[in-house]
Amino acid sequence: MNLRNVNFQYIKGKYTYKKTYASLQDTKAKIFYSGPIEPMEPVFAKILTIMRTFMVNSDRLSNTSRRSLKLLQEMMKDPKKNFKNEGITHIIIYENVQ
Repeated sequence: MNLRNVNFQYIKGKYTYKKTYASLQDTKAKIFYSGPIEPMEPVFAKILTIMRTFMVNSDRLSNTSRRSLKLLQEMMKDPKKNFKNEGITHIIIYENVQ
């Protein structure tokens, strides 16, 4: 069984998003979701897909990744308070490839 680590980048602004996305592509990170916070449905669907895919492949998410996913799900319940008021416009969910 492999232990997998999923990372999250909460980004403020389109310019920073483009710069961060480009740097992740340079490191050849496996990007699961990259895009705007609004609407939240695609983000939530991707989170569920990540969790199901890892379970089917006999891989296991690290404790840190599971906590981060849970926190993101909690934050998505009130996106205006947790994202818009903080200035967060985009999110990138990725895994570093070794």
